[in-house]
Amino acid sequence: MGTVPPRIAGPNLEQVTAIVNSSVSLPCDVHAHPSPEVTWYKDSQALALGEKVFFLPESSVAHGVVSRGGRLQLSRLRRAQAGTYTCVAENAQAEARKDFVVAVLGTSAFCTLPCALPPSQALPPLGLTTAPAAVAPQIRSSGSMQEHSVLEGQEVRLDCEADGQPPPEVAWLKDGGPLGQGVGPHLRFYLDGSSLVLKGLMASDSGAYTCVAHNAAGEDARLHTVNVLVPPVLEPAEFQNDVTVVRGSPVVLPCEAQGSPLPLVSWMKDGEPLLPQSLEQGSGLQLETVGAGDSGTYSCVAMSEAGEARRHFQLTVMDPPHIEDSVHPAELLLTPGAPLELHCDARGTPSPNITWHKDGQPLISQDRKGAGQLLLVEAVQVGDAGLYTCLAQSPAGEVEKSFRVRIQEPPAISPSPSNLTLTAHTPASLPCEVSGSPKPLVVWWKDGQKLDLRLQQGAYRYSAGPSGRMRHLGRGRA
Repeated sequence: MGTVPPRIAGPNLEQVTAIVNSSVSLPCDVHAHPSPEVTWYKDSQALALGEKVFFLPESSVAHGVVSRGGRLQLSRLRRAQAGTYTCVAENAQAEARKDFVVAVLGTSAFCTLPCALPPSQALPPLGLTTAPAAVAPQIRSSGSMQEHSVLEGQEVRLDCEADGQPPPEVAWLKDGGPLGQGVGPHLRFYLDGSSLVLKGLMASDSGAYTCVAHNAAGEDARLHTVNVLVPPVLEPAEFQNDVTVVRGSPVVLPCEAQGSPLPLVSWMKDGEPLLPQSLEQGSGLQLETVGAGDSGTYSCVAMSEAGEARRHFQLTVMDPPHIEDSVHPAELLLTPGAPLELHCDARGTPSPNITWHKDGQPLISQDRKGAGQLLLVEAVQVGDAGLYTCLAQSPAGEVEKSFRVRIQEPPAISPSPSNLTLTAHTPASLPCEVSGSPKPLVVWWKDGQKLDLRLQQGAYRYSAGPSGRMRHLGRGRA
């Protein structure tokens, strides 16, 4: 919407006549956009609003044009208050003025105040019975502001006892506007005499409630400030009490406090203070890099004059599995029938689950007592040789350690013919199939003399195959 220069309702000059000790109200209804600043002057001097002169704000919104004005209330008039009062409304576009010429008479008149009397009007004859003089309203203890702090959902009573002649009518405003427009549909309110009772209060009902008492002689007002207290509420409503993280990881414990007034939030760990109370709170408690010592019970405490709320977290810091150095070497050499013990000292939080594998396959043999950290084979055989692996697993991770087990097997020669008959000048092959672990060294002898198979021996050449077979290649030349 565009700008609207100030415009004051009514003529630019009004004559107002009143009597001593009465009250008079000078209306200055201004229409403008943006909202203007309204200033009052008396005889060209800026008016200092004091005990006997005060300003009652009025406002309304219609068709998108903000109309703001003011009403100057002159109470218990004296002759010195006569003069020219000027209302000046000014915004960024322009300004508007309106003058009120106020005359204060020293005797009573026959009109209901405020009134404007022609200067030529005569006073009534002596002895004529007159109506009681009008008295402007006066609210008891109107000079003091009342503050009320009420818990959400409860009720409050705002008193407004006013005296005046004729008896004044009482109206209520909220934050400067009519009461019905300033509250939500949930609020129930009613008048108990001149007092206002508010029921079912919510946080949005906090504000300034003004009691205005008015009659023909003038107005008086009293301000009540209502603060609706909302007990602390912790967000988010759904959260995980048990929190488990791996050592070295960051963690956030969510706890954001809402309420009116804003609660003070503090943190405790295992019942001891961790962080002091503070209004500067984030989304929760943040721990950048957790260690084993950070495990424990954390409590978020939100407190205000409206109440208290608590939230608890059980933080468990997991230590990934690790295997301590073992006294056993990574490679073992045993003889058949010897016992085998393999230790796997795996640690972590929570305690890891330990399983054993042999050559990549789970170890489930009945002859092996593989339970937990110790693998025991009471009497090893040749078939027990292989690669043994200890695997430690937990939700925090896994780790493994391997052992190479070798079993010594005594050398053995497979049976073969011991007597051979050969034709002269033909090749011959003498079988010698051997087995054992580690692989045996094969040595050949002839007539009690050790043969060096790498060299020619006399008139013969020999070679040894992988199995220890010796071949006679034939007679060599002299």
